[in-house]
Amino acid sequence: MAPGVESPGDRVLEDRELVKKLLAKDDTAYRYFYETYQSKIYKASVYLLGYQDPDAEDVAQEVFLAALKQLPQFEFRSSLYHWLYRICMYLCYERIRKRRRL
Repeated sequence: MAPGVESPGDRVLEDRELVKKLLAKDDTAYRYFYETYQSKIYKASVYLLGYQDPDAEDVAQEVFLAALKQLPQFEFRSSLYHWLYRICMYLCYERIRKRRRL
């Protein structure tokens, strides 16, 4: 089980169950997925890009879009949060690299 991750009905959703529901395009699962991980991913993007960086929120949104697109390839080698965090890191470093080129 994903520690500390509770659904609105006080029921913990395991990563496998959540991924299965997301792949089935369950609207409730989409909301749960976003609400559960959004603040953590935003904090990670702020940590990597800087407190007042206007791109932090954009990157946090892009993480979810990229994750949903790549979800069928998720292999459960790590927790869902860790996978999202790695996507966030990649996108943040891409932003930083693009800035250096300009």
